[in-house]
Amino acid sequence: MTQVGSNRGSDLGETYSILPYLGSGPFHTVPGSGYYTIEDYRDILRHAKSRFVEVIPEIDLPGHSHAAIRSMEARYRKFVAAGNLEAAMGYLLSDPDDQSAYLAVNYLRNTTINLCVPTAARFTATVVAAITDAHKVGRVTAGVYNDYFCSGLNFYLFIYLFIYLFIYLFIIYLFIYLFIYYLFGIYLLLACLLFIIYLFILLLA
Repeated sequence: MTQVGSNRGSDLGETYSILPYLGSGPFHTVPGSGYYTIEDYRDILRHAKSRFVEVIPEIDLPGHSHAAIRSMEARYRKFVAAGNLEAAMGYLLSDPDDQSAYLAVNYLRNTTINLCVPTAARFTATVVAAITDAHKVGRVTAGVYNDYFCSGLNFYLFIYLFIYLFIYLFIIYLFIYLFIYYLFGIYLLLACLLFIIYLFILLLA
């Protein structure tokens, strides 16, 4: 990822870098190329925590993954050239036999991870684990929000919201029931009064 996916430049085959985008230019220089190291990310977490800001990482998959796909393809070619096919298949995000043709909104191809490839899950787990470990260093416990029910606090919050929603819906149901019940009772009372008035008028006539 840091050797290929983090670089943008004039490489039509995207062998050593991905194509320039948003005016990044043809050269592998800043702006356009570069990446945060793990220590850079930890510095961001510490800085944010010192100012009471919580950093919530977002891993947008399977789309928006052009750099990751090209990086893993470069990794694949590297290990194949070294004669290690098993390692080459370790984190592949695309199927070499896939003949699907599509064009993303940014006019790029191969921007979506093929979830049918078993190693896609391994790649995702590795990325999530790396970010989780980065959050654990330096007593920064922001966590990775890949599972809403990952902690007891969220579980109790779910129970609280469930009870609150149940009570709220019960009150609405009770209100509607009583409203209809008493509304029907009022209509029935008015009908009886009108009938009595009608009979009284007939008797007077």
